[in-house]
Amino acid sequence: MRSGDISRTSFRPVLLLSAATGLLAAAAAAAGLFWQGTGGPRTVADIYGRTFELDGRGLYANDTLFAAGNNRASDLLRKLPTSPAGS
Repeated sequence: MRSGDISRTSFRPVLLLSAATGLLAAAAAAAGLFWQGTGGPRTVADIYGRTFELDGRGLYANDTLFAAGNNRASDLLRKLPTSPAGS
């Protein structure tokens, strides 16, 4: 084998790990998008007396409304390339 030749079998582990990573990313994004759980927004106060409204639903229950919205948007953008319609 010449130094410039790379066999196809040397890429097999890379392809398998890439596929596994893609599947796990798709599962995590789907959980963030579709698992809503129970509850709703709730207001909490920090030690300085400032109040914050938390999302209260699903995976992002303990995030502020702003952060939860950003996280769901990120999940959507992560999910699109892994869905059959996004390919």
